[in-house]
Amino acid sequence: MKENDFILKIKEELEIDEPLSTKTRFDSLEIWDSMARLILISLVDEQFQIQMNAEDFKVLLTPEDLINKIGVDHFDGYDLISNS
Repeated sequence: MKENDFILKIKEELEIDEPLSTKTRFDSLEIWDSMARLILISLVDEQFQIQMNAEDFKVLLTPEDLINKIGVDHFDGYDLISNS
């Protein structure tokens, strides 16, 4: 999966209409709450078979942080630096 596709998947799963980039802080999103965290935990588990918990989001503040936690080797054409 490309990181841009992952960002789009996050937007789709969270039903976000506003812009979302790798640098967007999750807590700046209007919909950011415990349910949104659970949705992302489920998404990461389904897509990457990596288990996370709500506590992880105390330090995972942006999609870029989440991608780094998952591991850049899970992403094709990892180029967040050039897309940010």
